[in-house]
Amino acid sequence: MAKPVTIKFYPRTDQVFEGGKLPICARVILNREKFDFSSKQCIENLSDWDEKTLRVKLKSPLNVSLSELENRIYEAYNFLKYHNKPLTTLALRNQLRDENRQKHRLFEFAEYYLAKNIKGNNELALANPSCLFFRI
Repeated sequence: MAKPVTIKFYPRTDQVFEGGKLPICARVILNREKFDFSSKQCIENLSDWDEKTLRVKLKSPLNVSLSELENRIYEAYNFLKYHNKPLTTLALRNQLRDENRQKHRLFEFAEYYLAKNIKGNNELALANPSCLFFRI
């Protein structure tokens, strides 16, 4: 059985931070489509990186954080799979970023706040309801 999603980590040699640190990026491949993002981890030397295991050669807390990131990616994939969501790279990326949560606009929040806290409170309510900017 083929793997449903493939995750690879690699150091970016084209982008070097101060002190000679190399950022480690993650590549997620799903249905022959891929996307890359930063793991927010860095290594000191390129010689510390093992190409076979896609981890740091020595025992390091960096390997633990990369494994945790890998688990987060698999959890996001399984969430999409078991909730019958589309299994695309865009959906997986949004699930990782948690962009599917409900976003509220300021106007909607103000209407909700006025309806909940001010409408029934005689001490806070305005004497003339026509002065309200928001219709409740």
